[in-house]
Amino acid sequence: MVRTGKTPHLSVDLWDTVLRRRCHPDEVKLHTAQRMLHLLDAHLTGEPPGTMELLQRRRGIEADIGNRRVRRGLDDEYEIEEVLAACILDAAGRPVEPEELTALTTILVRGEIEQEITVTYLDQDLVALLDSLSFEKLHIVSDFYMSADKIATILQAHSFPQQVNTYFLSCDCALNKRSGRLFLHVCESLGVEPESILHIGDNPQTDVEMAEKS
Repeated sequence: MVRTGKTPHLSVDLWDTVLRRRCHPDEVKLHTAQRMLHLLDAHLTGEPPGTMELLQRRRGIEADIGNRRVRRGLDDEYEIEEVLAACILDAAGRPVEPEELTALTTILVRGEIEQEITVTYLDQDLVALLDSLSFEKLHIVSDFYMSADKIATILQAHSFPQQVNTYFLSCDCALNKRSGRLFLHVCESLGVEPESILHIGDNPQTDVEMAEKS
């Protein structure tokens, strides 16, 4: 899928390509865990779990949701709303009314987006590279658990100078770059052959090897 020269479609990885973090990704999740403990104070019974315990529980929930996707013939993907709603129920240890669950989930999702904005910055080398390339349309292609609208919000907060035509996030279609199926989904969605797309990313396996195989 990787080609050189002028191309009608340029696809770009997100993390460690367009955006970089000033911290480990788990620190963002720990921030959400701390906020969850504060929000759930009235629901917790007994000794409240610590933030590290909540992070471990979140990892387990993410894995469980991903495994359910795999059993349906998809890739092991999950979306943040589904994950955090399950985390809330798990941490509370007792039923939470649907309306309150939705409200709490919304607060936590918004908070995680805001935290990502706080700890991330644009890779200026990538920005300069994009400015030097000749292409017709730009697409973000990434394995991540936030949907297209959330990633657009983060990039807009950083004043990303390029117009993004389409966002292809693994959580939106339950297909990822690791399997190569997200690249095939990109081609099918755009109605183009792989040769018409130039992909840029930082990971030798997912952004180079799997892209070339797709």
